[in-house]
Parts: sequence; structure tokens; C-alpha cells
Amino acid sequence: MRYISELVVVFVSASEKIIDFLVRLHPVFKKPLEEIPNWKKLRNTIIILTAFALFSEVPLPYINQSVAYRLQTLQYIVGSSLGTLMSTGIGPVILGTLFVEIMYVAKTKAFRNLDLKSEEGRRKYMRYVMASTIFFLFAEGVVTAYRISIHTPTAILINSVLITIGGYIALLMVEYLKQYGLLSGISLFVMYRVSKSIFASLFNPLSTNAGMYLPAGKVAQLFYYIYGLATNKQDIVNMFTGYLGPMVIMPILGTIALWLIVNYLYKVKVTMRDIASSEKREYSLLMQTVMPIIFGVSIVMFLQYILITVNGFIHSTTLETVINYLSTPFGYLSWSDKVWWLVYTIVFAVPAIIVSYLFAVRLTDEKIFVEYYDYYGTIDYPGKTKFRKGFAKRYNIFLMRIRLINRLLPFYSAVIIVILALIGNALGVAAGGSGIILAVAIAEYIKKYLDNIAKNDKNPNYNDAWGLFKYTLKRMFTQSE
Repeated sequence: MRYISELVVVFVSASEKIIDFLVRLHPVFKKPLEEIPNWKKLRNTIIILTAFALFSEVPLPYINQSVAYRLQTLQYIVGSSLGTLMSTGIGPVILGTLFVEIMYVAKTKAFRNLDLKSEEGRRKYMRYVMASTIFFLFAEGVVTAYRISIHTPTAILINSVLITIGGYIALLMVEYLKQYGLLSGISLFVMYRVSKSIFASLFNPLSTNAGMYLPAGKVAQLFYYIYGLATNKQDIVNMFTGYLGPMVIMPILGTIALWLIVNYLYKVKVTMRDIASSEKREYSLLMQTVMPIIFGVSIVMFLQYILITVNGFIHSTTLETVINYLSTPFGYLSWSDKVWWLVYTIVFAVPAIIVSYLFAVRLTDEKIFVEYYDYYGTIDYPGKTKFRKGFAKRYNIFLMRIRLINRLLPFYSAVIIVILALIGNALGVAAGGSGIILAVAIAEYIKKYLDNIAKNDKNPNYNDAWGLFKYTLKRMFTQSE
């Protein structure tokens, strides 16, 4: 027994040293000494986003293009461009944060006594997030290289190093924007990849066919078909026989319909009267849009990485089949494979709903309780006994509202989002159902955030998001006010 306890002590001590080492590798930029004007922050954001876009076009050597293309539907949700220097995107940041959040919600030993309301607790939590992010950076570099490279030791080694360097550059960009930018690097990089994928899926005029020319974009294909009809070119028309409806029309109409539905649901509000101020408050029906998608995709990716790593040692065809089932079933041709849909739906949907629900409940419960207590703590009650009774009565009513708003809405919104994402995938919409949802949610967030920043800014040259953007472009490379 004594030896076991000694081994535990050694393991814990080694774990702390490993965490310390990984934390030191995590880049953190210091806060600026002076307040940076909002237009300069937006300028920095535009420059960083442009740099990310350029790095996303730097190709890696020794890539198996067919494998990289097959996996891309899942990967661009985390801002990655498989086969390029940005093959991991901000995947390590998301996976690192998700892993620590799951450990915290599960109340594992390291997090059992962690109090996030205290400064020390928050510092320790972020320390674990930093270490976890760096760990996943190295892990994703190796596993992604193994998955998309030509299977030779040299190719895997070179691409592992390049992908890890690219991931570290993305991490630098995210941390830089936290202090010197105006928007979240995570949201921006995901938005860029999803927007690019939507545009390419619809309008790409380039052909991926080895034989006859056929545009890759669905709208481009539709125009090509119309051109064939108008010019009586039967060879073009014949290419779309049995193909036009399910493979062209359905994805285009599905993209438009899903975009309109998500936009509508995003604006639907639930109104309730606040028991403290007697004022009406509005809550979005889709309280969660990004979280379920990010959590679900991250869980699928995490499981893929584990299975790919294990399969690298045992080389099992059964395990390879399971790994393929974890890729996103997409479009009309995937309908016939019921097992594929079942496996992916369970692995994607169940964690997406449960984890995002627990995450939202924890954050909102803690935040609202603190606000509620602070509000009633400022009221001058005649006696302590009356204060206690009044607080207890109101707090019981308050708990009912918490259960309705902070538990039911996150759950229902997560279920709605997951179902819409799966329907979008089945219809073969541009960038997948998850991509459309993320594009709408992030675009709405960016517009509202910039509008709010511009309205509260004292600069007379703009008063909304568009004005701030135009003024930033005008002053892009100047330093003086």
C-alpha cells in the first residue's frame, strides 16, 4: 500500500510538472498599456484575418488529396483547411477548452474543489485550459498528418512538424486578438472557413471531373445545365440525367431554406417578466446555436483522433470502418447507408445536446444567482428576519425561472440546432447544416457586437457597424487620429 501511495505522489508531481511545461509554451500577450481606439482594433482584426486566410492557402507536401477532401466537411467547422499550413485551425483551442470543461462538469479529482468564483480558482482553471490546448496542438499535428499524408515516415514527420507550426501560428493569432483586436479569433476563423466553403459549394466554376468539364459549385452546375439546354448540347444535358434534382436542385433549395429558417428562429424571442425589477425581459429561443455544433463536432474529432492513433498500431479494418463512419454523412448519396447515419447521429447529437446544456446551465446559474443576490443585498430591509424571509420567498420563485429559462431553453435550442444540422447534411446544403447554422449565428453576433461598439464610441465619424468598418478601411495604414 505504501508503494502505491508513493507512485500516486510521483504521478501527481510529474503531472504538475508536465502541466507547467505545457503552460509555458502557451502564448499570452500582455494587455496594452493604453486604451486602443476601436477602429485600430478592427484594423488589427482585419490584418490578422487576412494573414489567416493566406496561411490557409499554403499547401503541405505529400498530401493524399482524396482523404483530405473527404474529411473537410467535418474539419472546417473548427476553421481548418486540411492539406494546408492551417490544417488544425483553432481545433486545439476548442478541444482543449472542451476537455477541461468536461472534466470540470464531471467533477474529476483535479476540479472537485475548484471554485470559479474566486480569482485563484479561475487562474487554476485557465492554467489547465492552456496546458490542454498545447497538448491537443501536438496531438492534432501528429494525428492529422498521419491521416492526410502519404503513408511514408518522412511524409508524416514533415507534415506533423508543419501542421504543428501552423496550429501554433493560429494560437498566436487568437491570443493576439484577445488583447489587440475587436472580435474573437475563434469566431472569425470559423466564419472565414465556413463562408469560403459556402461560396465554393455554390459558385465554384472549376471542374473536379477527370473527364468532361463539370463545375464544382451547385449554382454553377445549374447554369451549365441551362446553357446546355439553350445551345442544344446533348452531351451536357446527358451529364445531368438522374443527377439534376437530388444533386443540384435539392442542395440549392436546401441551402436557401435552411438559411431562412435559422435566420427566423434566431430572431424569435421568449418574453418573461423579471421578478426583481418587474420589467419584461426577452430571451432568444435559440439560446444556444454555436455551442451545440462546436461541442458535437469536437467530440467526433476527439474520438476520431483516438481511434486513428490506436489503429496506427493495430491496423484493424474494423476500426478503419468505424473511423469512416465518424466522417460526416452528406447529401443524397449517403441516404442508403443507415448504419453510417445512425453511428454519426449518436456520436454527434447526444454529446452536443448534453455537454452544451450542462455548459449553459453552469454559466447562467452562477451568473444570474450572483446578480440576483447583489440586487437584493442593496435593498434596505427594516430587519434581518424580514430580509431573510423576503429573499427566501423571492429566491424560490427565482429558481423556478432559472429552471424554465436556464435549463429548458438551452436544452430545446440544442435539440433544434442538432436536428437542423443533420437535416442540412442530409440535403447536401452548402457547407453542411452545421456550416449554415454557424454562418448565421456568427454573422448575427458580429453585426450586433460592432453596432454596439460603434454606438457607444465617442468617435463622431461613425455610429454603426458599417460606418466603423468604412472608417477603419479609410484609416487602415495610418497611425494618427
